[in-house]
Amino acid sequence: MGLRAEDLSTDPAWLNITDPAAFRVQVEMAERMGAETYLYADLQGRRVIARVPGTVSFQKEDQTVLYPNMEALHLFDPETEVCICD
Repeated sequence: MGLRAEDLSTDPAWLNITDPAAFRVQVEMAERMGAETYLYADLQGRRVIARVPGTVSFQKEDQTVLYPNMEALHLFDPETEVCICD
């Protein structure tokens, strides 16, 4: 399963999500890039990267909720790693 960083948000309205799924993460680092911030977080031992608006501010070890844009979800065959979406 895969999502691009721009398909994760701390605000479900930002992605126009009407029925959001969500998961809680712990922030490892926030990289401010001007108009956007790359949020590096831990989800049960796996790194998650979200691209959020530059106005969003996080510190290391903050807890936050990320909302995925499920319409942009990519599924992969676990053996061949070939995308099985479309």
